[in-house]
Amino acid sequence: LTRGRAFQFKTIATSTNNDQNIVIDELGCELELQQRSASAGPLTTTAAAYAVTFANRFYQTPQLGITAYNMATGDYYVISSPTRSGFTITFYSAANSMISRQFSYTAIGYGREIV
Repeated sequence: LTRGRAFQFKTIATSTNNDQNIVIDELGCELELQQRSASAGPLTTTAAAYAVTFANRFYQTPQLGITAYNMATGDYYVISSPTRSGFTITFYSAANSMISRQFSYTAIGYGREIV
């Protein structure tokens, strides 16, 4: 297991026959990123879009799970702009008006960007 921020790979190819050229069509490597999760809550929104920023960015956009509290019949939420660094959530009433609600989230993805 190797851990690091950046890796550099080098291939050395030799031949004992001077009449032959070495041709490499393709090289590759396989990386495995550890699964990780980030969560917070309960958070309280205002009657507007609420931006959530993860403490550490994911390698790719993570899967999100939301637990909303005190929802009335017909209330719903919309998650917009999910990225590696966060997302935006907006709660709406049955009348399509923005409302304030509490929620918790869990983000599950891979890797962590270190800056």
